[in-house]
Amino acid sequence: MDKVQFDSLFNSIEIIQNPNEFWELIQWFNKNRPVIDGIIEIGILNGGTMLFWQELLSSDGIYAGIDIEKKAVDNAKARFGSDIRMNFIQGDSSSYNISEECGKILGGKKIDVLFIDGNHSAAFIRADYLNYKDYLKPNGLIVFHDIHHPEYPEIGRFFNKLSALPEYSGIKFIDKDKPFGIGILIKK
Repeated sequence: MDKVQFDSLFNSIEIIQNPNEFWELIQWFNKNRPVIDGIIEIGILNGGTMLFWQELLSSDGIYAGIDIEKKAVDNAKARFGSDIRMNFIQGDSSSYNISEECGKILGGKKIDVLFIDGNHSAAFIRADYLNYKDYLKPNGLIVFHDIHHPEYPEIGRFFNKLSALPEYSGIKFIDKDKPFGIGILIKK
């Protein structure tokens, strides 16, 4: 994906991401993971990041988007429902039942990316990590949004704690002017 395509997608929908940080993330994917076979996204809101995952998803890939808000899921189904790769679950991502439902959608397939951008409280961040990390392939990626956001310091603390563990290496994208922060954990 080049910058022109990125800008076109980014400006086509309300997306709650810092454009500089998200462009850095997409560039990283372009260089290191140009095609994704599977992704779980927790927190789909307006579907902005879904546009990008849909572009990076392989032709036989699978996407599972989870949101507690029925309206978010209904909007996603209306916008992306004709793409058989795109699947949506309405419910509390921290619930084991929702995690199991996600596993059924994946049908035993492991994912490349877990994108965590749902409820930003410490308990939910931890639950989302614990409930979905085992769906990752070896060398899979866990991407956290808002690791440097001043209103959500617990996300950054949790990301830093995990990136210090021997089973992960961490990468951060933090814009100097409007830092929300995106962090990638690479599973070793």
